[in-house]
Amino acid sequence: MHDTVENAGSESSRLTLPRFTKLISKRQARWDRWRHNGVSWMTVPLRSFGRTAARGSFGVLMYHRVCPLPRHRFPPTYNVPPHQFGKQLDWLLKHGYKAWPLDRLVAAKSAGETVDEKVFAVTFDDGYLNNLTYALPILEELRVPATLFLATAYLDSEVPFPFDNWIDQPDASVPEEIWKPMTLQQCRQFQDSSLIELGCHTHTHADFRNNVEDLDQEIRQCNAILRREFGVESPPYAYPFGVSKIGFATKQMGEIARAAGCSSAFRIDNDVVTKDDDLYFMPRFDVACGDTGASIAGKLDGWSKRIRSVWRRVQSVRGKS
Repeated sequence: MHDTVENAGSESSRLTLPRFTKLISKRQARWDRWRHNGVSWMTVPLRSFGRTAARGSFGVLMYHRVCPLPRHRFPPTYNVPPHQFGKQLDWLLKHGYKAWPLDRLVAAKSAGETVDEKVFAVTFDDGYLNNLTYALPILEELRVPATLFLATAYLDSEVPFPFDNWIDQPDASVPEEIWKPMTLQQCRQFQDSSLIELGCHTHTHADFRNNVEDLDQEIRQCNAILRREFGVESPPYAYPFGVSKIGFATKQMGEIARAAGCSSAFRIDNDVVTKDDDLYFMPRFDVACGDTGASIAGKLDGWSKRIRSVWRRVQSVRGKS
């Protein structure tokens, strides 16, 4: 007998637990999307007051999927449709922002050099097939370099990433480009572009918060595959799940990445990289479907951090009242 959630005992209102969980997940996803978009949209008018980011700071943009929205399905998580992806980058370039390869930014930071204003880098996480089929043509048209942080255990996989939290399970009606990982050959094809470099995202993209002992092995295994299959030495590293405030990225983990031969490490904390940031604990911005070029520019100019800081103060005051 299925577990159920019942409302006033009505047969018509009965939901199986999986359906109930899915409904709640959809509502939470919508709220998370509106909250992210709210911060993004607020940055747009504030840009007229100029940059608040420190001199020499730069932004690292984080994408996952770049694919069309499937019909009659809940939108895939962490997705920016191709037309929006192209509009975001095109707007930035036309308004004086410059896309640098991530390795150039890492080298400049490592050497203590001051980076030009309005500089950003593009990164992708995990290794979705749609990065090749949809994102790469746009990157090549606009001549924007990018780095793919690859979870190497899933090359040639015929099933979705185990950490993919899209609540609509793929079936024969869903194009595989939406959910499928790249094959080894497809990743080589992706890397063949002069605009693309590869980075480390561990081998299995596990949760290492309570298991840092395995992190060293996972990074080394990923790095070994990057070296053997793609000729990559000393890659940059992106923390799986990446949010430092809930422990997915720590400076101890960054030291493990450094010792394992990575050039740098990136967390997800929606801020610009400044001269004071540790080379193995640098933040990235999560870019969403609701972002425009102008809202991304607001983040790169430092306004996202200001808005979040004010919001935290308001919440703190409300909590004390």
